[in-house]
Amino acid sequence: MNPTRRIRAILAAAAVALLVPTVASAEPIAEDGPPPAEDAPGAKARKNRPNFPMAGDEFTNRIDNRLKRIGTRLNKRLERAKIPEKVKNQIRADYQKGATVVRKAAAKAAADGTVTKAEAKKVREVARKVKQKAKQKWAQKAKQHRKGKKGNKGMGKGKVPRGN
Repeated sequence: MNPTRRIRAILAAAAVALLVPTVASAEPIAEDGPPPAEDAPGAKARKNRPNFPMAGDEFTNRIDNRLKRIGTRLNKRLERAKIPEKVKNQIRADYQKGATVVRKAAAKAAADGTVTKAEAKKVREVARKVKQKAKQKWAQKAKQHRKGKKGNKGMGKGKVPRGN
């Protein structure tokens, strides 16, 4: 073995031997039992998770905030999209209609002042149905747009027709 390699190996072993007790003493001694709630894995996710039964006002505020975030994301995407302004306005109008349906469902669930988990699930199902309905409507229109005005399969979206 090369003398420099031997010296490096000895120095590496010495460094590890010196670091192990330092690292071990720097760590707090673990107590038996579960970790504290704020240090537990996923504590942040549990902190933001709703607890049921929930106050009706808090539930409607959560729904409104979520719908606002979705609306701003939709507007940002529509600004980047290369589609006519008329279509953008139709999409925004459909979003507003769907949002009012979800808000009505949330208000109905919060009418008695508290919202149970079952009532929240019903609101979530209404929101999913509204979203699926919108996706179906606009997916069909996007498919027609991709096919081209003549309905030729494969035309549009930057595809060049092949020679005959």
